[in-house]
Amino acid sequence: MLQQPNVHYCHGLESGPGGFKARKLSEHFQVTSPDMKMSLWNPFAENSLVRNLVFRLRFPPSRALFDSFEGCLDIQRLALAARDQPPDVLVGSSWGGGVAAALLAEGAYRGPFVLLCPAIGIREQWVGADVNRPSLSLESISENLANLPDEIKKCGLLVHGTADGTVPIEHTRALSERIGVELLEVEDGSHGLGAWTASEGLRDAVLRVLRKTTNPSHNAS
Repeated sequence: MLQQPNVHYCHGLESGPGGFKARKLSEHFQVTSPDMKMSLWNPFAENSLVRNLVFRLRFPPSRALFDSFEGCLDIQRLALAARDQPPDVLVGSSWGGGVAAALLAEGAYRGPFVLLCPAIGIREQWVGADVNRPSLSLESISENLANLPDEIKKCGLLVHGTADGTVPIEHTRALSERIGVELLEVEDGSHGLGAWTASEGLRDAVLRVLRKTTNPSHNAS
């Protein structure tokens, strides 16, 4: 029996390694999902916004939110660097989709990917840009994604629900057009894409990008 593909999953803002998408992925793939310790308002979460606001009272909200993002990014960087081999597919959802996009943009991972309702520009929409970290801006991440080799971009997939009330689908449509990566629009899909995930849409999306790779040995149940 061929080995199951390995998925590295970046969870959403208020989710975690044991969330619904991670559990569904685990039914078909080997899944690594580091806990990014992220939340907006949970002060006990190490990378939470409220924690960074409290500890950095003299800094603007943009600094606190980007500190949260950088903390999540550091966790994923270290997890990827500690692996013996890179994962077969990188999957990120919402906030984790933004983190995954940043990993791709900076070259921490170079392979097939699926970004679900990626919250890339939402940070700047909420609090404005952090002038001290231009590399984490929407503009910089988008430019670097657009400059990825075609063989990586052809093995990528953006997914977004048309009824997403949290991250506007227009953001992902614009990103898809700019960087040249296929967009799958889920009709009436919410931000959580729960029904789509439950009906094996997420499994199929991972298999879809794997089939575009040059490695024919991947298999999944």
